[in-house]
Amino acid sequence: MAPVEQLSEQQAAVKPVLLDEPPIDREIDVERSSREPLWWVLALLAAAAVARLTMQWNVALPACNFRRLTSLPCPLCGGTRAMRSLADLELGTAVQFNPLVVIAAFLIVGWFALWTVDHFVERPILPRLKTRLPRWPIWWIVGGLVLVNWFYLIRELR
Repeated sequence: MAPVEQLSEQQAAVKPVLLDEPPIDREIDVERSSREPLWWVLALLAAAAVARLTMQWNVALPACNFRRLTSLPCPLCGGTRAMRSLADLELGTAVQFNPLVVIAAFLIVGWFALWTVDHFVERPILPRLKTRLPRWPIWWIVGGLVLVNWFYLIRELR
């Protein structure tokens, strides 16, 4: 083997490969992310079913701990009642209880619809949509929507 001084700059810049590192299995991540809309819509349907059953069986729901401690509603207060109203297809009542839950439900259904369409078309829509939407403004928009929803709930539920 050649001494270190005789190695070229290109050879010296080569990063050694560690054999201990596990290989990255990209197929698992692709498979999980490709079914993510399905899991979200199933969770949404389960939440609507639970909300509907609690209403039908007159099950008392636990009180919001945040509201009990601060006397202010949390950003999700009214979410169960909104899901109950959505399960009964009463959109106006659902929006009155918690607009953010209704918006989230419609976004999940829309995401699921796009995901379903992507399985039947040659040029999928979701990958193109993901490349066009930058990530950081989405989190600012979501945070702003949560704050606006919270102010609405404080004004309405006080």
